[in-house]
Amino acid sequence: MKSISEFIKLFVSGSFKQRCNTTTIIILYFVILTSTAYANPPYTFSSGQTAKSSEVNANFAYVNYGNIVLKDGNGNEVGSFVGSSDAMAMVLNSNGYLFELVMDPPGNRGQVRSQYIYFSSDNCTGTAYIDGSNFSGTVVSDGSGHLYYAAKNVLPATITYSSDYFNGCSNGSHTVIALPALPNDTSVTGIPSLSFTLPLSVGRR
Repeated sequence: MKSISEFIKLFVSGSFKQRCNTTTIIILYFVILTSTAYANPPYTFSSGQTAKSSEVNANFAYVNYGNIVLKDGNGNEVGSFVGSSDAMAMVLNSNGYLFELVMDPPGNRGQVRSQYIYFSSDNCTGTAYIDGSNFSGTVVSDGSGHLYYAAKNVLPATITYSSDYFNGCSNGSHTVIALPALPNDTSVTGIPSLSFTLPLSVGRR
């Protein structure tokens, strides 16, 4: 039987993703969190023992799932590993922005997830939007290497867009729930480019 750490490595490598459905991945994720978080806390206490507040706080800090991080091939921290589904690893970085990295297919591994970008005017001009199913403070790609982000303080609203972009621009009017978005600004999002250096790995702070 494989250990929890081995399962995490398998997830990052993508080697078992195609054999698991989304529900299985989500369940496994929570098993990983609870199992790894409580496996070896810094302090243990016995009945009747007086616990110092510093020791209790250290244990709480240890079980914080934010201590499980994703690192790039250079050993740099990409962000906290917070979940997964549909061959994607969800990451929250130190700037407080959320994004998903492709784990499968291997050719796109390490890239920020692509989504349709909606525009208020024809020919993919005017105000940009991303799908309203995203959280505020999310970064996505347009499928051609350009990143867009929804600021942390924006709210979803019903809009009618005139064009959309995904590997190319298409004109057409549709009504959707969406978040206003801006072209990526590294100083805001902390995400420098579309892709992160491989291989990706999971570890602890």
